[in-house]
Amino acid sequence: MARRPDGQGVTVVLPVHNGERFVRRAVGSVLAQTYQHVRLLVVDDGSTDATPTILDEVRDPRMSVIRLDPRQGVTAALQAAIGQVVTPFVARVDADDEALPAWLDASVAHLVAEPTVDVMSCGSQPVDVEGRPIGEPIVNPADHDRIAVGLLVAPCLAHGGTVARTDVIRTIGYRASLHGAEDYHLWADALLAGHRFANLTGIHYLYRQHPGQWTRTERPQTDRAHRAVQVHLVEHLWPEAPASMRRDIARWLWMCHLTTSGRRAGRPDIDLGLHVTRYLVEHPVSVLPIAGVQGMRRHLITRDLVARGATPRPRGLRDAWGDLSPRERVPIVARVVRSRLRALCSRGPGPQS
Repeated sequence: MARRPDGQGVTVVLPVHNGERFVRRAVGSVLAQTYQHVRLLVVDDGSTDATPTILDEVRDPRMSVIRLDPRQGVTAALQAAIGQVVTPFVARVDADDEALPAWLDASVAHLVAEPTVDVMSCGSQPVDVEGRPIGEPIVNPADHDRIAVGLLVAPCLAHGGTVARTDVIRTIGYRASLHGAEDYHLWADALLAGHRFANLTGIHYLYRQHPGQWTRTERPQTDRAHRAVQVHLVEHLWPEAPASMRRDIARWLWMCHLTTSGRRAGRPDIDLGLHVTRYLVEHPVSVLPIAGVQGMRRHLITRDLVARGATPRPRGLRDAWGDLSPRERVPIVARVVRSRLRALCSRGPGPQS
């Protein structure tokens, strides 16, 4: 893939709609970056509260404002901003979050040092409305291989805190039809186009949690959009797979997402997982590192079959057999046999002649 000149300069895009409560902090965090070549492009998407007044009070030549009226939505706001970016890098901050001072310095240094990386994000700390830490920091996988495989399940690059090469984001663009998962669809299309990702492991971003967040108030919409992105990935990565297999892959990925996000008790269907991951290993695709796909399958087998004692059905056992050592097979076969015997016994005796 041809490499672009690195140059200098980052434009931070900050879309906002009725963000009077937190936008001043978000703007201030960008203008306080230690990186010297920063521009801030705020898109006021039809705000009817005090947001326009707050933005007018900022006297800093590095900041400019695009005003949309009437409101057009976050995807249109982002597209409007991307069209005006002239710096080689573009970054993203949400209007209710804050970037820590060294965020851009660390991100740009990594992109300049690693010219094969096109998109990167960073670790974040969830905070409450006052900026007090809540729970543990969120640190996503650092290397491209794990990010690429992880994107099958969820967008393991935080949108807020992202820094990317401008021409990559401009070429791919945001999809207005998937409001609620526009970032996930952007990363999915970047993956399909062969672009590479990275995450800084350090904490450079404060992710504010509050009742008015879109992800909380519009969960059904975000769920539909998330599933649509997963189906989009499956359809483009394995177009030659039978339709039933593509449905199985998408269903298993959705179950994995619900489990990893804490919204589903237990583990995804072990038989479906063994069936799907066997297919993925046997049908590699160029943009997914085979070692990562094999690692996903091995993790499923080691964690659920071996360590947690899951009991597969006979089909699931067949799907896993070649990946099990003789020592691992013995207890699993014993569990399968006991399960089958219990099932037979529970049916009771058949009709007497």
